[in-house]
Formats: sequence, C-alpha cells, structure tokens
Amino acid sequence: MANPILNNDPLLTVKQVAEYTEMSVSFWEKSRSDGFGPQWIRIGRCARMRKSDLDAWLNTQKDVK
Repeated sequence: MANPILNNDPLLTVKQVAEYTEMSVSFWEKSRSDGFGPQWIRIGRCARMRKSDLDAWLNTQKDVK
C-alpha cells in the first residue's frame, strides 16, 4: 500500500482539520463520533483524515446563499 504522505496526500489531525476548515475541534470530534462527514482513519489510538477525503467531502457540501 502506498504511503499517503509520499503521494502528497497528508494525514491531518483533528486540530489540523479544524484549522483548515475554520471550524471548531469540538465540531469535528462530535462529527467523527456521530459518523458524519469525511472518513477518519484510526492509527493506533490516533484519528487522522486524508486531506483528499476532506477536500472531496467539502466539495459535496452546498454553498450558502
């Protein structure tokens, strides 16, 4: 299996996801526990998200009018 970081697809922490989306860490923690949003990856006790999965999910969200 290819390393996502070597493929320019970094694994983001919940804090990095929150900073990237300008949303709170608590929003992303609740979303993860509720199964809402992009897929998270568990590595040991750590949760990570592929940046490409986050970008793809963001692109599916409706624009606010």
